[in-house]
Amino acid sequence: MEKGISARTLAVIKGYGFGSEIISHNSSITQNANSIQKAMKMALKKAAIKTVDAIIMHAPGTVKGDVAEKNAIDILFKEKQPLLTSNKWMVGHTFAASGMLSIEMAIYMLQHNKFIENPFYSNPRDLPSTLKTVLVNAVGFGGNAVSIILCRP
Repeated sequence: MEKGISARTLAVIKGYGFGSEIISHNSSITQNANSIQKAMKMALKKAAIKTVDAIIMHAPGTVKGDVAEKNAIDILFKEKQPLLTSNKWMVGHTFAASGMLSIEMAIYMLQHNKFIENPFYSNPRDLPSTLKTVLVNAVGFGGNAVSIILCRP
């Protein structure tokens, strides 16, 4: 990471956000992932955009967590659904490194203009001709969530 844009720049942080929620257990999440909704809304507002081309979901591989995050995306993006994917089906849940691995995946997708499909999820729309923006969600214990929007330099 560096300030500004140079010949080495692979991606630019366009927006970021964070959210938290009161939960009953430090590894639980509300049905509509309120913390993830807050984080994504804040990131979109800071980026001054209404949608993104793709989202790399936190998607921990649990029914409750995956459904809650998808509910949050459905509520926020309604009928303008971005493409959805994740990387945990390839690398597992690496805990502290999972957010950075998702950022690495987003940069790769932007750099190569290649959406990496998740074989366990079918996206309902066609790929855009150029991937311009990718939102990455990361969730931590205790009801905390972070979203970052990366774009081409």
